[in-house]
Amino acid sequence: MAEKNHTEIKNLVEAALFLAGKWIEMGDLCRYAGVNENKVQKAIAEIRADYGKRNGPVELSEQDGKFKLDVKPQYLDVVKGLAPQMDMRKAVLMTLSYIAFKQP
Repeated sequence: MAEKNHTEIKNLVEAALFLAGKWIEMGDLCRYAGVNENKVQKAIAEIRADYGKRNGPVELSEQDGKFKLDVKPQYLDVVKGLAPQMDMRKAVLMTLSYIAFKQP
């Protein structure tokens, strides 16, 4: 298997952060990207810089060695109503799982 180039690593890390919607540890990002921590750290630094230059509504947050993509606070009040729709899918799935489990 060919070694991943920097752009591919950066794209994999950003895709993982985008899809997760929650805090992700460095080790998990390394596993998803299939590379070592140094390469993921470089990708994170570049992703953070890209979002900073863009000055858009999304930012890369870091807390206790974990990372996630967040909507900036000034935009959150406007779009936060969309979040329950995402949670509803999980609730529906859990309900269906329960029904399937209890089915005779």
